[in-house]
Amino acid sequence: MLPILHASTHLAKIQKAFLAVLGQYLNFFSPYTATLKEGAKSAEKGTVDNSYLGLTQFSEYAKSLALKMKNATLPNGKPLETHDMNPPVFFYNEETLRLIELLPFLAKEVEGTHNAPFPTLGVNAALSTDPSSSDPKKSNLIIAEGDITITVPSLVLSPQGTPYSPKFFFKDEFGKPFGNSDDLSFPALPKQSTDSTTFKSQTARSKSKKLNWLERKTVPTQNPEDNYTYVYVPATDAEGNTIHPKGEAGLYMNLPVSSPDPTRFEGILIRLFEQKILSQPDWLNTEEGVIRMLRICLGDFASALTLPDQIFDPCLQLIFREGLKTLPALPDNFETNSTFNLSQTELNKLSQECHLHLLREYLSQKELSTDSEEVAHE
Repeated sequence: MLPILHASTHLAKIQKAFLAVLGQYLNFFSPYTATLKEGAKSAEKGTVDNSYLGLTQFSEYAKSLALKMKNATLPNGKPLETHDMNPPVFFYNEETLRLIELLPFLAKEVEGTHNAPFPTLGVNAALSTDPSSSDPKKSNLIIAEGDITITVPSLVLSPQGTPYSPKFFFKDEFGKPFGNSDDLSFPALPKQSTDSTTFKSQTARSKSKKLNWLERKTVPTQNPEDNYTYVYVPATDAEGNTIHPKGEAGLYMNLPVSSPDPTRFEGILIRLFEQKILSQPDWLNTEEGVIRMLRICLGDFASALTLPDQIFDPCLQLIFREGLKTLPALPDNFETNSTFNLSQTELNKLSQECHLHLLREYLSQKELSTDSEEVAHE
C-alpha cells in the first residue's frame, strides 16, 4: 500500500509542477502574441506606427528574443543549442516571419466578407451519380490497388456489385450517410441548385434530401473549361443568418492514413477515417478572428478557450484551464469573456466529454491493434 501512496504523491507533485509551468507559459504568450495587433514603433521616434507596412511589434520582439537566446548560455556555462528546442517557439526563418508580419495587415481585408465556400470538387463528388468515372473531378472512389490494402474503411458502398469507399459523402442529422450512389437511399440536392442534369428525372429530384445548409451560387469565370462556374457556400435564411447543419449533418471526407503492412514486404495498409468538413465560421471572417487564430498558432493556446467554436478536444481544454488556475490573475479580457467563464454544470459536462474522448481513443487504438494482429496471423 505504501508504494502506491508514494507513487500517487509523486505523481501529484509532478502534475502540480507541470501545471505551474503551463500556467506561466500561457501567461507569457497571451500578452506576447497580443502585440500582433500593435504596429512596430520607430526606433528613432518611438511613436510612429508602421502597421501599414505590415510591421508589427510582435515581429520586433521575436527578432530580439531570437538574438538574445542565440547568445544565451545554460547554468552550466554551455551555450544554448537553440536548434534542439522542440517546438522552436521563438525562432522563425525569414519567410515565416515575413508571413507573420503580413497576416495581421491582410486580416483587415477580410472584415465583412462572405463565408469561405465548401470545396467544390468534394461536393460534386458526393453529389455524383457516376462514382466510377475516370474523371478525377467526378470520381468518388477510393480503391486499393497493387500492394495497398484498405483495412478499416469508414463506409463501404457497392453500386453494380463493386465495393468501394467514397472520398466524399453526406450525413443527415442522425449520422446516416446519404448521397447519389445506388447504395444510398436518398440523393442529395443543394439549396437553389439549377443544374437539372444532376438527377435523371423529376421523380429523383422530388425524392431527394434537401441540403438546406448548402447553397450553390454561380460565379463569373474567364475560362469555363478550366474553372468551376459555381461554388457551394453555407446557405442563409430569410434574415441573412447562416444556416448551420443540425446534429451530425454535413459534408464528410475519408482521410487515408498509411502504415507498413506487417505481413508483406514493402506492403502498405490504408485506414480511412471520417472527417467532417466545416464551413468557415462567421467570427473568423473578421480582423479580430484571423489575428486570434494566428495568436493560437503562435503559442497562445489560452485564447482558444475564448473562441465561439472550440478547436481543442475536451481534455486539452481542461488541461489549459487547470494551468490558468495556477496564475494569480487571468490574462486580459478573460474575466469578462462569456465563452471562457463556464458554469459548474458546464465544467462538469466538459469533464464528462473528456472521459468519453479518452475512452473512444482507447477503444480506437485497441481496435487498430487487434486488426493489425489479425492481419499478421493471416
